[in-house]
Amino acid sequence: MIVLSVGVHLLDSVDSLREAEGSPAQRCNISREDNSSLYMLFPFPPSEVELKYIFTKPKMSLEKLDMFLTTIFTFEFVARFLACPRKCRFMRGFLNLLDLLFLVCKLPLVYMELCGCFASSNAIWAFVIFKTVTSVRLVRLFRIGGSCQGFRVMVLSIKASKSELVLMVGSISCLMTMFAVVVYMAEMHIGTFTDTFQACWWAIITMTTVGYGDLYPHGAVGRIVGTVCALTGLVVITLPIAVIGTKFAEYYSVNQDRSAYVEEKKKECPVKRAKRLISNKIENTNVTKF
Repeated sequence: MIVLSVGVHLLDSVDSLREAEGSPAQRCNISREDNSSLYMLFPFPPSEVELKYIFTKPKMSLEKLDMFLTTIFTFEFVARFLACPRKCRFMRGFLNLLDLLFLVCKLPLVYMELCGCFASSNAIWAFVIFKTVTSVRLVRLFRIGGSCQGFRVMVLSIKASKSELVLMVGSISCLMTMFAVVVYMAEMHIGTFTDTFQACWWAIITMTTVGYGDLYPHGAVGRIVGTVCALTGLVVITLPIAVIGTKFAEYYSVNQDRSAYVEEKKKECPVKRAKRLISNKIENTNVTKF
């Protein structure tokens, strides 16, 4: 059900699975299709993708499937809440709070999609916000991952490596700021970067070796700074990652040994298991022999 709900959410953005219900002017209660009147409803300049997404809705089959899954998750959330003996602790759970947030935002979103009327900029803002918030359903995938031993080992490794992660983030932040300022000053006469924030974007992309190529230095000094920035990023990121990888290998090895021990005990003969338990009980009990 969780995977199906995530798939429906992803298919919601496919153009071939969306259909228009009247023109944008009709859906906005505008008497005629006037682009100036239509665009005045937006608090931001809309693109074609935004207009197409807001003024269309998913096909009926996809909507019915989404409503069916939402109903199931609603009953499941209510049942878990009623069955939980500690209601306050239940509501403090991170995943439970996200489920509640999804359900609260989904109801007005369904009403807006069915009515299809966006007669004010506030309505459009509300639609965009509700649509974004309902994306928290993707976090439900962590419920599936929680039943996987490898996923739990990875989470334990990350928790045990908090200091290394903080060190890595702090080091990258400091170096990013330093290289951003240096490359901005080095490229100022060319005008590659309009401000230091653009330079910070370039620095973090270069240090992580992503290299989108949208911004890059053109001068000789800027290229030298870029080379040093890339090499420094490799060193700063690689060292903490190696420590985290070592801890993951340790936790994974312990988990494998534990799983093998449990499987061995399951295969043990019941008679031998009973004899072993009795012998352990006798050894742990102080009996005076006469």
